[in-house]
Amino acid sequence: VVIMAGGRGTRLKELTDATPKPMLKVGSKPILETIVESFVAQGFRRIVISVNYRADQIEAHFADGRTFGAAISYLREPKRLGTAGALGLIDQRPDEPIVVTNADLLTREDFGRMLDEHQQSGAVATMAVREYEMQVPFGVVSVDDGRISGIEEKPVQRYLVSAGMYVLSPQALDHVPANTYLDMPTLFSSLIAAGLKTRCHDVTGYWLDIGRPPDLERAKADYGDVFQ
Repeated sequence: VVIMAGGRGTRLKELTDATPKPMLKVGSKPILETIVESFVAQGFRRIVISVNYRADQIEAHFADGRTFGAAISYLREPKRLGTAGALGLIDQRPDEPIVVTNADLLTREDFGRMLDEHQQSGAVATMAVREYEMQVPFGVVSVDDGRISGIEEKPVQRYLVSAGMYVLSPQALDHVPANTYLDMPTLFSSLIAAGLKTRCHDVTGYWLDIGRPPDLERAKADYGDVFQ
């Protein structure tokens, strides 16, 4: 498992001035600790954490991972490399697919099932996706040559969006340049352009992206019911 924990967390403003976002507490422990414990509980033991902003706090807390029942090592980003670029720091090409996740997600998704389905599919990359609804707060007017042909009051639009969790086969890592900023959408676009098979995985378990202060408050409210 590779956990991307190098980001600054600017949307949480002063909360991350002295603390990296993955180390903000939800419940009695940092977000990243809950993520690590969830992976260990599912049988994942080899964990790599990508670090940059205030990396010392993350490394001091997790050390080699022994306390958490895991073997933890680190990818130290010399600069911000995006949600995929840190994978270019992996010094030895893995023999098997790897799970990659952002470090600001709380989820109960079954990563073993996600990994199994990826391997069975023959894809080089799997992206976890969720349905996202967005309501237009006005009546939407359809116009045909200046005439109103219809009005839909406050319609709801639905999209599939990335959930920040992925499975990548070794072949996918060949498309990650060394020491170069790269986001996951750009990596997937490169794989698609190369004619390689990519697929999506529908998230069915609890999932919450902690990007803004209201998300952090919701995570704190949910934590006792979902993770204890």
